[in-house]
Amino acid sequence: MESSFLSSVVLPLSLAIIMIGIGLELKVSDFKLLFKNPKPVIAGIIAQMLLLPIFGILVGLYLFEFSNPYIGAGFVIIALSPGGPTSNLMTLLAKGDLALSVSLTAFVSLITPFWLPVAATILLSSIKSSTKYRIEFT
Repeated sequence: MESSFLSSVVLPLSLAIIMIGIGLELKVSDFKLLFKNPKPVIAGIIAQMLLLPIFGILVGLYLFEFSNPYIGAGFVIIALSPGGPTSNLMTLLAKGDLALSVSLTAFVSLITPFWLPVAATILLSSIKSSTKYRIEFT
């Protein structure tokens, strides 16, 4: 796929500007509150790393019954992908807990490279047994 000026320059530049703006909104005291009360961070990580993929699989099974194994694999990969900086922007616009959102984005981005292969193997093997077709991943 050939990259265009929009995808190679404009989009990364706008993302950088948005992230700088979000970073300027944060204070060290915001993060100190998270260290005093880590329950929201732990709950967010568990929800995003465990519950979201399971929910994605259930929705996929209900809507598509995974008649095609590629649809099932797509649901798994999308459900296991981290939220990214867009969630931080939406949190800022909604006047939510920005420090919590940024912390979750950072933690989940660090965990994902290690967790995604493990979770994908577990979830894809469960889809494999519940589909009409055998999924062969090599």
